[in-house]
Amino acid sequence: IIYNIRNRASPLLVSIYNLTDFQSQGMVLSKNEKTLYLFGTSINIPAQKKVQVFDVSNLQTPKLLSSMNFNQTAKSIDSMQLNPEGSMLYIGFSNGLLMVDVRIPTQPVLFGYYYFPDEMDAIKLANNANLIYAVSSTRVTAFDIAAQYILHLKNNDFKIGGSYPITLNVLKMNK
Repeated sequence: IIYNIRNRASPLLVSIYNLTDFQSQGMVLSKNEKTLYLFGTSINIPAQKKVQVFDVSNLQTPKLLSSMNFNQTAKSIDSMQLNPEGSMLYIGFSNGLLMVDVRIPTQPVLFGYYYFPDEMDAIKLANNANLIYAVSSTRVTAFDIAAQYILHLKNNDFKIGGSYPITLNVLKMNK
């Protein structure tokens, strides 16, 4: 459903696009506002997740450009972000991170993935999308996307206020 909310007191319905066998859980709009990325779950097969890419340059007639299926057991997503160039889509789950190359919106490609050892509470892009931080109650994980390395900062006894020793583990990302 797309609404025009320029007049917030009286929003206008612009268009409706029916998603079949799809329950949307997150979305992100490209910087130029012409491409919409949806992430969700198949209604018939809950372990099957989908990324759907829409051309929304004409709001009256949004067009499905592509749909990419993959298996993922997480029940929901924590964040979904595009890098500043709009070429990489990052989907953060409570138990992992997927990176989807969307340079060609009609042909998204799974670029990489990483499954977290702990359940993550928050995920954020930083440093012009060259770094991704994932935070849990016991660790901070930093992903260096440019170098494709992962840096784990772990302490099993974090408490508010204070400094603690940190264990560093650097791993090569799966691609």
